[in-house]
Amino acid sequence: MRINVRKKRDLYYRARLRLVKGFFIRNFVYFSMVVFVVIAGFGTLKLYKFVRTNEYFAVKRINVFGIKNAYSEDIIGLSGISIGDNIFSFSSDMVAEQIKSHPWVKKVIVKKHLPDRVSIEVVEYRPVIFINFSQLYLVDENAVVFKRLEANELFDFPIISGISKEDYLSKTEFFRQKIMTIFDIASKFERLFPHISISEIVLEKNGDITIISTKNSFEIRLGQGDYEKKLSILEVMLSHMKSLSINPEIVYLDINREGIYMMKTKQRR
Repeated sequence: MRINVRKKRDLYYRARLRLVKGFFIRNFVYFSMVVFVVIAGFGTLKLYKFVRTNEYFAVKRINVFGIKNAYSEDIIGLSGISIGDNIFSFSSDMVAEQIKSHPWVKKVIVKKHLPDRVSIEVVEYRPVIFINFSQLYLVDENAVVFKRLEANELFDFPIISGISKEDYLSKTEFFRQKIMTIFDIASKFERLFPHISISEIVLEKNGDITIISTKNSFEIRLGQGDYEKKLSILEVMLSHMKSLSINPEIVYLDINREGIYMMKTKQRR
């Protein structure tokens, strides 16, 4: 009787042992992952503190590339980065957004070069013409008015007039298209008449376009539409006037009647 009780007890303990062993075997991967995560987390925390405080990762150089009109000191100032700052203490994207507030900056890419260098690659706006908003502003090749002309900025461009700042801001896309049309006219004009310098291009309230040449002391009233055709007619007219030694004062290419064009000549002294 005692032997049977002992056997039953042994069988019971063996069954319990098998259950415990099975539990640990089944959950070995889980327990291993928990231990790994704890150790890795501790190691990551130590690594984080190391890279954020060690002088090895202190910024020693800040290089600015691509600037022609902006000053590197201003770009670095806007970046908010100083020599000695930890290279992991700032976001490249956030720094780029701060630099974009500079009026000359069109695009910017900020890169970290471990362990201690930062590069700032700038793409500036490229001015091609002035626009008169009571004060002169610079316009790029995409008809974007990007900044006011400063006294120390020396550029020699024609001036677009006839558009107010308020109108431009309220109908930006509309006037950008108008300015792109003016660019196209100016490009064709300069190709046909390299000896005539454009001083001003006026966009009248009714949409007419007038080209003024202060140096050559005359104006060309193009009106609206058919600009390429009108410039070709102007080429013939000016060639004929030159052969007659006649200097035009105003050329009217905006007459509504087909084939009717006029010219006012300067009075001979």
